[in-house]
Amino acid sequence: MQKNVIVLDEFNNQISVTYPKRARGLVKKGRAEYVGDCDEAADELIKIRLIKLHAPTEIFKEEALMSNIINFNAREFKFDETCERRAGQRTFVTDPFGENVESFEIGDMDYTWTQIVRNLKLEKNTEYTFRFAVMETCGGQGGVMRFTLVPRVSATELDEKFAESDWEERYNYSLDKIAPAVKVNTPNGQLGVYEINFNSGDCEIFAFLFIAKQTIINIMPASEIEKYRKLKEPDENASGNCDTSDNEMSLGGVDLSNAVLTMDAYNKAMELASKGIPIDLSGTTVNAI
Repeated sequence: MQKNVIVLDEFNNQISVTYPKRARGLVKKGRAEYVGDCDEAADELIKIRLIKLHAPTEIFKEEALMSNIINFNAREFKFDETCERRAGQRTFVTDPFGENVESFEIGDMDYTWTQIVRNLKLEKNTEYTFRFAVMETCGGQGGVMRFTLVPRVSATELDEKFAESDWEERYNYSLDKIAPAVKVNTPNGQLGVYEINFNSGDCEIFAFLFIAKQTIINIMPASEIEKYRKLKEPDENASGNCDTSDNEMSLGGVDLSNAVLTMDAYNKAMELASKGIPIDLSGTTVNAI
């Protein structure tokens, strides 16, 4: 399905394009009207005009509705209870435009596999874009930093438990391996803005998952891509901010007590310790083989 309906404001200025189904819905609800000889059954390029009553005050709401953009909201996510351990917190951070926004900070430098999840009911056979921003506060070798989209093919209600058939249909996006739509510098590190496009197909219920292991990431709302274009682009040689003096989650350190480590793993632990990260090695055995 293509966006082939032009949306006009009350003064006949083009403000957006949308899908025929969205256009028919707006006309049916009395929020817009067809322009010219077009009617709701037409499939060719057509135009609708937002009705004056709605256009001045709701123009931006209409654009958001018609674009099918799903924006990240920390309050709509929760820790996935299927994970035995979890690390993270909801917290306010300052975005690149100086606004304080609520984010979800997850993960640690240990092997804690942390997931946050949101289940959402969508329209079938519809194009969507999930938009969010991610800042990697601190990352280690072998860390996991991932977004996973799971079509809940077996679910009929939002609160149903995951089935194996659901998980087999998942789409994995490694956020450290795919390019963001835009990347900018911030006082706290580099921020990547992602837009994940997908079609809902014949499924209505989807799970949105963020996963972190051996890394600390901050997931926050994102603005339209064009808004970031005026900001300073990052230095490609710069790395994430691992300064533990400003990182509350790093203060807990890494618990390797009673672990059996290879010499390579031990040397990496010592490297972290040299950067000021507390390492608990009590009772640890180092295997030199």
